[in-house]
Amino acid sequence: DYSVAVGAESIAAGEMSAAFGAAAQANGDGSLASGSLAEANGIESSAVGFFATANGDGASAFGAEALADGDITTAVGFQSVASNDYSTAVGGWAEATGLNSTAVGNSAIASGSNSAAFGSDAQASGSTAVAVGQGALASGTNSVAVGGALGGLFAAEASGNYSTAVGGAAWAAGVNSTAVGNFAEASAAYSTAIGADSIASAANSVALGDGSLADRDNSVSVGSAGAERQITNVAAGTAGTDAVNLDQLTAVADAAAQTSKYFQASGNPNSDAG
Repeated sequence: DYSVAVGAESIAAGEMSAAFGAAAQANGDGSLASGSLAEANGIESSAVGFFATANGDGASAFGAEALADGDITTAVGFQSVASNDYSTAVGGWAEATGLNSTAVGNSAIASGSNSAAFGSDAQASGSTAVAVGQGALASGTNSVAVGGALGGLFAAEASGNYSTAVGGAAWAAGVNSTAVGNFAEASAAYSTAIGADSIASAANSVALGDGSLADRDNSVSVGSAGAERQITNVAAGTAGTDAVNLDQLTAVADAAAQTSKYFQASGNPNSDAG
């Protein structure tokens, strides 16, 4: 069967398989086991490194104690684990346990189906979630967290379903919420916080700018109490729900003043004229 076994107690049981190293086992057809106690059990699987194990068909495990335990899985790095079909784990202690998941970086974990975690200690546990950056956390369904942990302590976190957090310590907890900026916080459903230290804590609220606070439902805030901002370059409003600018207000005030002068001059009994 064209198999090769080299090393004490090595076994090449599969057709056209190869086992190299003490107690190495190449059991699957076309498999390769290289390293003491390495074991390649799946068809056309590869296990390279001390005690590396490749169990699934087409599985690949590279590194001491690496484990590729599903079809078309890949585990690269010391004690890395790819344990679901089509999963990939790269880095020491990296774990890709969700179906079709990807974990890249030391201790990165991708446990949600179709999830991806990139960066040391990054975690993507929600289905189709993406975590990028040291310690980034994406736990909501289809959530995105991008940003390394500030000082190694405060990571970007997207815990709401369909939420997005970008920036060190950015936090998006509400459903469909968005937080962008260091320490930005969008904690309510459909809330948006853009700017460092901005907070959108009410439903469907928007906080724009550093330190802005939006704490009323369906509101937009560009500052906070004691730290107000002007809104400039506002076009004249044309519909009933549009904002008006100072030019429009001045025109209304001037018209009212002219009307008052007319009634005073005409002696209308409802005027202020004596």
